[in-house]
Amino acid sequence: MTWWQLVCLIVGIVGAFVAMPPIMRLIEGEDERHIEDAFRAMTPAQHLEAAKKLDAERKIFEAGAKVDERERIAAEERRRKAEEQKRSDEAAAAAMAIVLQANLKDLGYDVKVSASDLPGEVVITSEEFADTDHRVRFLAMMRGRKAPLGTCGFTRVRLRSSGLPRVGFNESYSLDCSS
Repeated sequence: MTWWQLVCLIVGIVGAFVAMPPIMRLIEGEDERHIEDAFRAMTPAQHLEAAKKLDAERKIFEAGAKVDERERIAAEERRRKAEEQKRSDEAAAAAMAIVLQANLKDLGYDVKVSASDLPGEVVITSEEFADTDHRVRFLAMMRGRKAPLGTCGFTRVRLRSSGLPRVGFNESYSLDCSS
């Protein structure tokens, strides 16, 4: 493209933007005059028919708005119930974790128990979990027939080592327990 063609293109674009608003006003004015002429040419019966048609369209629109409002209210109610259920589940998990911690302390384990962010998982922290043998015996006890009360409220256990230095031990295990 030559520089002259580029200049012509720019002048054409600028001219279109300058001329566009008056052209649009002229077109809109034509539409308004056309609508006004058509309105004046209508008979009283045609006016009544048009009014009935507009009223029917308004009722359909209002009915749709009412349905939308009911759907919005129902969605809000479902969201509120889901939040209540989540809070209830979190409170129940926290309570089960407290019971489990008390039962494990009664068995002689020095552990800290808390509910996980994941549903059905409990987090048990102890310095002794850095030792693999101790971890294996603990998991066997948790999965055994003499598991402490409160174990089967959870389906997974996450064992964490609280000793320093952290060896990076933070693993999740199944309790093989049907809850």
